[in-house]
Amino acid sequence: MVSNVEEIVKSTKQERLNLTFNLSEGPKTQAPISFLSIIFGKLQNVINTIGMICSNSERGTEEIRNNMQFSLLHVHPGSFNIHLVSPEITQLHLFDNYECGDAIEKFFELLNAETNQDKLKKLLGNLRLRVAKNYAELIKSLRESVIDTKFTWKSPNPDRGGTAYLSNSQMQEVIEILEQFQEEAPSRFTITGILIAAHLRTNRFEIKTSEKTYTGDIADEVFETVENITLNLKYTAEIHEITERSEATNELTNPKYELLSLKLNSNE
Repeated sequence: MVSNVEEIVKSTKQERLNLTFNLSEGPKTQAPISFLSIIFGKLQNVINTIGMICSNSERGTEEIRNNMQFSLLHVHPGSFNIHLVSPEITQLHLFDNYECGDAIEKFFELLNAETNQDKLKKLLGNLRLRVAKNYAELIKSLRESVIDTKFTWKSPNPDRGGTAYLSNSQMQEVIEILEQFQEEAPSRFTITGILIAAHLRTNRFEIKTSEKTYTGDIADEVFETVENITLNLKYTAEIHEITERSEATNELTNPKYELLSLKLNSNE
């Protein structure tokens, strides 16, 4: 194993993200693959969502997401330490337009905000509700299985990198702040995707984006627009996300969506 991590990162031109888990159960040098698969998926979702928001590029969504796709490099012996790497950066002078580095930087800002409610909510206010939801899902998954987690970021950009740490008790506080933010935050956002279904009789719509499929109710003011739509074309839609608490568990339920506006993309 090569010891000089900084030199490795510079030579491979890849972002490197290390996660060290202090597992609450079982051998400290082993981790259930079910836990790892969940964490990998949740982490990638957070990076993707932040990266898409940070990007001002006109390139396609799929290309941007591919540039942020992490791969498992290896697992370090001793404590359970996983090493992830981004796709290789082909043009180092384009750091300012590099979505993956931007996304990791914002992700570490969230981590280092820890339980500072004002700081965390301010960061999330710029990153929108979907980031809060995905970040909460990641922290919840970690809280269920670890005592604490250390995050380390090494970047080929000499001006970037850092560390962050969250204990289980901090994770619980962060989750409470995130859930409060989701209830209080403005819940309107814009998506672009393929209109799969729009039924005036049932008052339901379905739009598939590159990230997920949104299904929900059609607002009354959109009825006239929906009467003249063509299915399976790309539309830009304004969505209202509604989040509620379960009376039984007091936990946030899965969000519901309402279609507020719909516009056919000009290139369709």
